[in-house]
Amino acid sequence: NGDCDRDNSVTVFDYGILSDYFDKNSGDGDWATVGGNGFAPKDADLDGDESVTVFDYGILSNNFDLSGDN
Repeated sequence: NGDCDRDNSVTVFDYGILSDYFDKNSGDGDWATVGGNGFAPKDADLDGDESVTVFDYGILSNNFDLSGDN
């Protein structure tokens, strides 16, 4: 987990997407709206709790620089 952009690798690009949407949640009107980066806030919700928080950063950090089915 941690692959926001679904390219099968956890990279700095995933970090960028998560950063773009930090502090967003499912109550926001644009939760499922694709932004200028090509992704929606829900794509950065790595733990599935319907919000983008420090816990999502933790998941990304724990898997940073991994590829494949890890």
